[in-house]
Amino acid sequence: KALIKSKVNSLTFRNMAHDSKDGEEKANEDASNKPPYNIFRDTPIRFFGYANEVGESFRYQFPKLVRPSYIVAFGYCGMDAIQSGCNEWESTKYRNSSSINKSGSTWNNESKEVRTAKAVFDTLIW
Repeated sequence: KALIKSKVNSLTFRNMAHDSKDGEEKANEDASNKPPYNIFRDTPIRFFGYANEVGESFRYQFPKLVRPSYIVAFGYCGMDAIQSGCNEWESTKYRNSSSINKSGSTWNNESKEVRTAKAVFDTLIW
């Protein structure tokens, strides 16, 4: 009985240690898979992108409000695109991917400038 009890206790202890390790690893995985914080999309600032809709809805009551509302909306879109480009420019996810494989070509053939331009263009289209 004592032998069985000690085996059960040791298995339980191992499982508890293994579970806590898995929890820490899962927390680290979740943090690494989480997209970076974007002030333009994760805060109420995102509503500035709809400012032109508000301006258009009050066009007949306040005609001078329409043009500034478009300035705010386009300004929001431009700043979001610029931030997206800056994040891609400073990104480290491709920094180590330029290693040479067996055939002599690189794993990632796009330059930092091309990736940044794509990020800005994609954000403007979005």
